[in-house]
Amino acid sequence: MEQARREMGPDATLVTSHSAGPEAQHLGDYEVVFATELPETVAPDGRLGSGGGTSSSTVAQKASDTILAEIHDLRRICQSWRQVSLRSAGQPSWITGSPELEEVYAELIEGEVDPDLTQQLLAAAQKRLCPVDNPTELGSRGTPWQGFKGEFSRRQNPVEPGSVRAALAAEIQDSFHVDPELGRPGNGPRILALVGPPGAGKTATIAKLAVKYALSTKKPSLLISFDTLRVAASEQLRWYASILGINFLLVDSNRALAQTLEEHQNKDLILIDTPGFASSDLEGGCDAAEFLAGRSDIQKHLVLPATMRFSDLARISSAYDIFRPSRLIFTRMDETETYGPLFCEAVGSGRPISFFSTGQRVPEDLELADKVNLTNRLLPFGNAAMRALAAA
Repeated sequence: MEQARREMGPDATLVTSHSAGPEAQHLGDYEVVFATELPETVAPDGRLGSGGGTSSSTVAQKASDTILAEIHDLRRICQSWRQVSLRSAGQPSWITGSPELEEVYAELIEGEVDPDLTQQLLAAAQKRLCPVDNPTELGSRGTPWQGFKGEFSRRQNPVEPGSVRAALAAEIQDSFHVDPELGRPGNGPRILALVGPPGAGKTATIAKLAVKYALSTKKPSLLISFDTLRVAASEQLRWYASILGINFLLVDSNRALAQTLEEHQNKDLILIDTPGFASSDLEGGCDAAEFLAGRSDIQKHLVLPATMRFSDLARISSAYDIFRPSRLIFTRMDETETYGPLFCEAVGSGRPISFFSTGQRVPEDLELADKVNLTNRLLPFGNAAMRALAAA
């Protein structure tokens, strides 16, 4: 109030104050409105002026409505400013000036795709749209990206709406891999082990895989719980196994697991649930990790929550390298709308994605990993973009 009176005069009066909404939090924790003048239809002493039959409450309501309208206008301005800031934050100069590039760049950055990876994808998309015959000449114009921008701007035919988005979508799909094939082909059972941090959803995913594959194939299958740290995890799997009519075993050592696998060579599918280790637990080595890493017949899938930040995903993925996982499964896909971190992890690790877990239902909320699905989550398509992609 002191600040308002210094700026607006001693008659400044507080009209309203409340906590700032999410769209305006970057400007401050609270929104306050001060006024210095009453409406012209009200006399300074508070009596009605020449406005005639207008009541004081009506005048006050109109003044309040005017103030609220101004607040809404300010919010819209702040939101627009925030969007412009997101689009321009760290935006390289070769993107500036191209509305198509600026739009998709802002979408990927807001989706938390790494800026360097975003620029690489956009440069490749421009090269796809504007192939350059002479790379040497391109380099003489500055950076390759600047050269692509020059080629892009000199095209005689205008770029159709959606072409940039379609080219970028194609580059995104080329940058990561998917492989939902269960187990390693060959003689003997298909053996799958899920590894990952505590709470990632390994046990629930094992149950979904068991229902989706073991029950549908009607071939002999086996569920193994190697998780001796949590009693509830093994009991949950035991319950699913009893409902499905699938064999279930609890093993408590590497030796017991090796013996169990040897004794069940007649099974078609063996699913192994493992304990959840924190990254710090794996720093000094891990017997279970050493055993699983040494078994090339066991396909290891690293289970990670899609709700994690990229830095956390990268740290956990690095810690779980000692298991030598060959696939990625992302859970909690229904709990986020930000898919950049998991995309960056798939690109950075080079591991194909096998499955998405999109909810709690068993087995309905288990999806085969699909390039188009993830690309559409990262870069939503309009009708024009879909037509351009179909034409490509």
